[in-house]
Amino acid sequence: MYIRKILILTLLAMTLASCKHTVVVGGYDDAISIVGRVDSAEAQGPRIWAPGAYFTFAFSGDGCLVNIEDEQVYGNGYNYLEVFVDTLQPVRFRTVGRYNTIVIGNADFAPSDSVNYIRANETLRAGNHTVMVVRDSETAMGYTRILSVEAEEVHKWQTEDKYRFEFIGNSITCGAEADTTATPTAEYKWGDWHRASSSYGVQTARAFGAQYMLTSVSGIGLIHSCCDMDITMPMVYDKILLRENRIPYAFTFNPDIVFICLGQNDGIQPVEDFVGAYVEFVSTVQQHSPDAQIVLLSSPMANDELVEYQHKVLPQVADLCKSRNINVHTFFFSRSYNSGGADHPDVEEHALIADELVAFVSTLINN
Repeated sequence: MYIRKILILTLLAMTLASCKHTVVVGGYDDAISIVGRVDSAEAQGPRIWAPGAYFTFAFSGDGCLVNIEDEQVYGNGYNYLEVFVDTLQPVRFRTVGRYNTIVIGNADFAPSDSVNYIRANETLRAGNHTVMVVRDSETAMGYTRILSVEAEEVHKWQTEDKYRFEFIGNSITCGAEADTTATPTAEYKWGDWHRASSSYGVQTARAFGAQYMLTSVSGIGLIHSCCDMDITMPMVYDKILLRENRIPYAFTFNPDIVFICLGQNDGIQPVEDFVGAYVEFVSTVQQHSPDAQIVLLSSPMANDELVEYQHKVLPQVADLCKSRNINVHTFFFSRSYNSGGADHPDVEEHALIADELVAFVSTLINN
């Protein structure tokens, strides 16, 4: 009788231990923090398009599920996302189909024909954990909608972000063509090598424990964009969906420092035209971020001719901006970085670019 009672108690304890109470919070829940230009107009959940846009949350337990919707632009497009759990090695994956569930740790899930499951981490110890999900892809690849998070308990990740940095730019700032190891060249499609989470801007921000926002589009310029694009950065700067020049943005980020890295796609333009347009754009940025320091960056993939041109025009832009009482600085990278796809910087070079920028930003913050 005694042994039977012990067995019953043991089985009961095992049953109770295996029964996890799960809560489901929607994408608009206060426990989920979204950083980046976000569209909150639709009831299904918030949407993000921008490269490097990310959302964070914390959970209790030994696993959770993150449910997202991929726009599947053109009916068969896909995005790359990168999942950071605690201090574990991040996991980068490609969405498959419209609905995807990221399985983190020991989360239980019921397979469905309409949902694709991506395992980010095999096992986690029971306890408190943090999660960050970052878009590696850029605007043209379609939105990522945050549908819900499921776990024993979901709560806000209480970060101690000291600063906010915004990076305005083109494909370099997007982290385009940076990770040539991600997909074999023979299977490559545009977007496969994009890795915004390893871009120079993100790496610079992480060095200072800063929140970051990438306001960037591949091919875009100040007065001239490449590839027959019909937009320039001044035209779309006030939008959430920059590539399509739509959905007004409310400028809620309030950065401490704004970095502008434009000119690679403009090439050599008449000095007066380029300088005048740049001054007006900086003035617009300053109106939306009046407390921010603004840093004009040279292009880190420029050839010798463009480097010489930028050394000529950027100081002129800065001087004219200062005459308007705008807090502007210039920074020129020490060399050109071209080891990635289409002569872009690769992931390792983005780290070197960030190292250069970190040293400079330290002087701004400490003064």
